[in-house]
Amino acid sequence: MQTPMSTIEEFLSQRHLALVGVSRNPKDLSRVILRELRKRGYQVALVNPAGGTIDGLPVHRSVAEIPQRPGEPPSDGAIIMVPASESAAVVAACVEAGVPRVWLHRGAGRGATSPEATHLAHSNGLWLVDGACPLMFIGGGLHVLHGAMRRVVGDYPDGGTRPAGRLVRISLAVLQLIVALGALAAGSAFMADPSGAMLGMTTRFLEHSPFASFLVPGIVLFVVNGVGQLACAILVMRKRQFAARFSIAFGIILCGWIVGQWLWLSGTSWLQPTIFAIGIVEVALGFGLVPRAHQRIDGPRISALLSRR
Repeated sequence: MQTPMSTIEEFLSQRHLALVGVSRNPKDLSRVILRELRKRGYQVALVNPAGGTIDGLPVHRSVAEIPQRPGEPPSDGAIIMVPASESAAVVAACVEAGVPRVWLHRGAGRGATSPEATHLAHSNGLWLVDGACPLMFIGGGLHVLHGAMRRVVGDYPDGGTRPAGRLVRISLAVLQLIVALGALAAGSAFMADPSGAMLGMTTRFLEHSPFASFLVPGIVLFVVNGVGQLACAILVMRKRQFAARFSIAFGIILCGWIVGQWLWLSGTSWLQPTIFAIGIVEVALGFGLVPRAHQRIDGPRISALLSRR
């Protein structure tokens, strides 16, 4: 279920938040979220069973150990970044500690979302942000691109029925069909004649690669960039749930395919940068159709939200 924007704004208008499941790895997404929150003036309580300190802040071993504030809950809200199997227990701890708002983080994959945690939050009257990542709304890295695309195309699959969303969806499917048809044709030619002669190539192009002929590259080209892109195009046009994420993945694979050619093939052509650019566009359009509407809240608006408290 999509979380209303009003609920997200209510959560982000709080000054004191807990980050449950913060990692000691400075490159972990939880640390990026921590830095962005602190940059915007939030007071953040950290929770990790290992304890200790992170970035000069004490790390509490559980939500129950967060110090109480006179007349206030220990935190106004908790961003939960633990495995889905543990999230219901964390929500229960928030209920017991009196934390009134929880955000079940979800980036790639399932994240902390689970039916048990969602049911527990609703049954205890908590304000719940069920999924998504705070960076979609306050900024940070590629999430800025994602947020910008969301403002253009709206929610997907419903956003795919809006004029801008429909245009993005159709453009993405057309690009994927073009790539698929080209890959199916070229892959078939390489499999039929591994010497590459059917396409005007010779095995000399492969002298710096791990392959002695075009057979294996032809199979990969046919299956991954041919059948795979064709499947993506069908999923996009049918507005299937995972179409956007598959499109992002296959766009990255397409770019990787071209990078491999630049590294291994002794010859290049104008087609390679063109296909690489198509891969980049496919990734960008795929981000625009990721489920849930993610509207970025800029710095001044965050300040305005915080000033309400």
